[in-house]
Amino acid sequence: MLYELNPLKNWRGWLVALILIIPFAIICTLDGPKEQAAYAEAAKKIQMERGR
Repeated sequence: MLYELNPLKNWRGWLVALILIIPFAIICTLDGPKEQAAYAEAAKKIQMERGR
């Protein structure tokens, strides 16, 4: 079992896993326009509160 998890002995398996995981991770971390607008609005509110 540990042999299968060793990246030096099973580098093809690790490579396939990374190829499958990296695009999914990139797509999931991208925010849509609604989230970006909410972040911008929150940042403006914080700046206004600090300016007082």
